[in-house]
Amino acid sequence: MTMTGMDLRAVPDGGPAAEATGSAAEAAAELARGPRADRPGRRAFTLAYKLRMLTEYDATVPGLKGEMLRREGLYSSHMVEWRRRRDRRVEHLVAERKLLVKDRRHG
Repeated sequence: MTMTGMDLRAVPDGGPAAEATGSAAEAAAELARGPRADRPGRRAFTLAYKLRMLTEYDATVPGLKGEMLRREGLYSSHMVEWRRRRDRRVEHLVAERKLLVKDRRHG
């Protein structure tokens, strides 16, 4: 049973409810961690992994793309978002390159 802030305020230290679930300090520490602290956090993917998965996904025939996603534990929305970010970054780099080339010509 998880104690809420109201439970902690209602039970003084050493009360019967505190004895049943541990000390009030332990309950307060559990509260501070949050209700989902024991669950795994979000996964973080490296840029190299994202690019490798995009390359593999794009090279896979349409009937086997789902198999690849399941094997890696990914969703198609990962591919969509990663592709958008990659394309925006490429567009940004191309625009920077054009500015550099333009500056060199006029500089």
